[in-house]
Amino acid sequence: YDLWKYTILPHFDDAISKLPFGLTTAYSDALRFSLQFCNPSIFHPLTDFIVEKIRKSLWQRTLNPGGEEKPGTGNGSSQGTEGFNAQSKWLYLFSSLLVE
Repeated sequence: YDLWKYTILPHFDDAISKLPFGLTTAYSDALRFSLQFCNPSIFHPLTDFIVEKIRKSLWQRTLNPGGEEKPGTGNGSSQGTEGFNAQSKWLYLFSSLLVE
């Protein structure tokens, strides 16, 4: 548990954000290969971490205090593409965890 929490996870987010999208499947396969003989309780912190990253990457509306959507805060094309890529990377990694 401490290995994930203090050694791997602090650097995992940075590594994934720098990873080109085209290499995501290779990274996902490497993660799956490294976890295939582990007890699921060992990588539970990784599961929690990735689920939280997916949850945070979902598109959310920005509202004014009155409950109305702020103008110009919609999901613009560059924001949407970048958010989609980030979310897709985390979903690929999460699918590796689900398989194992």
